[in-house]
Amino acid sequence: MPFRIITDSSILFRLSRPLNLFIAFLVMIESVWLTAGKSWVHLEDPSTWGLMILCLLVMTAGYWVNDLYDYRIDIINKPARTFIPAKISAKKVWTAWFVLWAVVLVAGLFYPYRIQLILQGTWILLFLYARIFKRKPIIGNLLVSTLAAALVLVSAAWIYSLSFTVLCLAIFSFEVTLLREITKDVEDLKGDMRYHLSTLPILIGMNATRNLLAWLYGFFLLSCTLPMIVDYVLFNKVNGLFIFLMLVCVIAPCVSLIFLLGKASRPEDYGKMSTYIKVLMLGGMIALITL
Repeated sequence: MPFRIITDSSILFRLSRPLNLFIAFLVMIESVWLTAGKSWVHLEDPSTWGLMILCLLVMTAGYWVNDLYDYRIDIINKPARTFIPAKISAKKVWTAWFVLWAVVLVAGLFYPYRIQLILQGTWILLFLYARIFKRKPIIGNLLVSTLAAALVLVSAAWIYSLSFTVLCLAIFSFEVTLLREITKDVEDLKGDMRYHLSTLPILIGMNATRNLLAWLYGFFLLSCTLPMIVDYVLFNKVNGLFIFLMLVCVIAPCVSLIFLLGKASRPEDYGKMSTYIKVLMLGGMIALITL
């Protein structure tokens, strides 16, 4: 029995996408730090760390419920990385999901109403995404991207302040997540077609989706110049370090992704791109620290 509990806990941890949670954790730390005017004062408050943990628990539950609704598709798309029901039953994952919801609900009572609303609202939206919106073209992609931006803006709701840099980080998170979500739809095309989903690649075709991604990458590159323009126009300054880091950590990887997009022909190619987009996210976080 104890061994079974340890095994199930290990599988639940793997279902939680630890790398994605770690990136989200770094994003929240950075957003709190930037919202406080690059001060550590709010990061010295235990309630801030408690809020970040609750956000990660909501994300974890979102991954679990997504796998619960998608495991039949995942068996086709990524059989080696599908754990339900081969290694853990759907009933156990649903039980863990409800327990996590109770934890978030009770712990959230110690925070202001606006924070409770954000936590419970996000929980419901992630459930609806897994149950309904993921199967719809572009709606699910936009929903997840918006929630990624909201993760950054939680710090603004908590501290009651919003800076230009945090707004840039939120927009950056939205754009990168949208690119990754559409890329993942192409990667998962085979299983999605088998179960009659209406994702963008199924609706408009692979070539049209690839062209759309190329336009989105172009728009993303243009948007990367916005902080530099605002910095110069409003504050009459040129931040050389920020420009250098944007070129090295964001623009160069983005150009590489565009080249990979041009050569991509198999779902595996889009799987690699999806992984590289995580590096792009980290690069943007590093650059925005210096803005």
